Amino acid sequence: MRLQIPSSEEEKKRLRREAEFQAKQSHLRPSYHFRTTGGWMNDPNGTILFNSTYHMFYQSFPYSIQNGQVHWGHAKSKDLIHWEHLPDAILPSINKGEIECWSGCCVDFHGVPTIYYTSIGSKWPKVYDASQWAAISDEEMLNWKKIDTNPAMSMKIHEKSGLMVEDWRDPYLFEHKGEWYAVLGGHVTTKTPNGDEYENPSAFLYSSQDLRTWTFLGSMTSGYPSPGISHRTSKPKNMGGSSVGWNWECPNFFMLDKSKELYCLVVSPHDRLCYTLGTFDGKKFDHGEWYTLDHSSIFYASNTFRQLDDTLIIIAWVRGRGGHNDGIIACMSLPRALRPLPNGKLSIQPYKGIEQLRKESIFFPDFEVETDRQVNISDLAECTMFFRQSERRLEIIYDIDLVPRETPTEGGFSISLFHEEDVDGGQFETEIGMRSEEHTSELQSPNTI
Repeated sequence: MRLQIPSSEEEKKRLRREAEFQAKQSHLRPSYHFRTTGGWMNDPNGTILFNSTYHMFYQSFPYSIQNGQVHWGHAKSKDLIHWEHLPDAILPSINKGEIECWSGCCVDFHGVPTIYYTSIGSKWPKVYDASQWAAISDEEMLNWKKIDTNPAMSMKIHEKSGLMVEDWRDPYLFEHKGEWYAVLGGHVTTKTPNGDEYENPSAFLYSSQDLRTWTFLGSMTSGYPSPGISHRTSKPKNMGGSSVGWNWECPNFFMLDKSKELYCLVVSPHDRLCYTLGTFDGKKFDHGEWYTLDHSSIFYASNTFRQLDDTLIIIAWVRGRGGHNDGIIACMSLPRALRPLPNGKLSIQPYKGIEQLRKESIFFPDFEVETDRQVNISDLAECTMFFRQSERRLEIIYDIDLVPRETPTEGGFSISLFHEEDVDGGQFETEIGMRSEEHTSELQSPNTI
């Protein structure tokens, strides 16, 4: 049983104070990544630029660093870097049988900020009890009212399709040629003639004129065009070198190039995020191969901002790998800009606004490292690198040329941080590097975020 929201206001305040104090004392507290003031957080939700201000909501349980009855935290920013915490936005309507408010989106519907999210009912977790609810607000986006006709979508919407839709959640709304659409994640369970079942990860498509009444259009795309395998007992199948898993969470579907009407679908498949590019005609998404968006295992449950110049920005939940006793269990990634490449892949670049955080820099001259050797970079630069408690932050920009061995072997390179130094009395070995056998980057960090 997950932790419950305290019943009294006094207890809520007490537990919030304790969680915030614990977070402030943590040596794992991020310096400039967005994080909650205290307690549990996960998926970014409802990311939107509205009236020249960025708003980000997120899954929150501010009373403990253990997961509990999640609802929506809220923050705003002018630059995607400096954030102001705001009062919680969406809380479970316990009196209506709602026990949790899961992930979703926020859109500008004719000047009215509108949130769509997955509402979890009282039968969960014994039965997957989910529906899609909506809430609206004024221009300040501080006071949210759930619409009277909730649920806006229920599982009944699939009845005529004959599809067995499961793990249905995380609405992502968008407008296309005057029509509103919603993409939700999950999977379709299908029985084979011999009685076996397999789970086909899918993005489900819905349309609406008023964001109140919806029509199910079917599966926009699936991990498998034809019957696959049962992923609960088998290794997830790869498509184009990326695992598409057995179920899709947090689908993001957005236009990348208006001139070519090029769209991108990003899904969280209980594995590394993957994406595919293609065209959309209002019913069908005709796309190419799947690719891995981020090779880290801690970048998950993405969501997007669209800037005024139409640049697409993506952020994600950075899952902490430390113990729950550290006071900080997660943060949000720094923003990244997405653009299409001619080869059908994404260009993923750091958001330019990050540069405002830079202060002094240290230049490291060119150097060579022989196979199976270690080099202390700070020695090469003839400097001593240290960071005071309040300034423990570092950005590394490097160009590395790998010279292949005559006899290929598994290997790669890595940069170790805090490898030999104690940080606040703790030993934290963090490696950033590349595995040459997989041609992938990875953050290896058993103890830190």
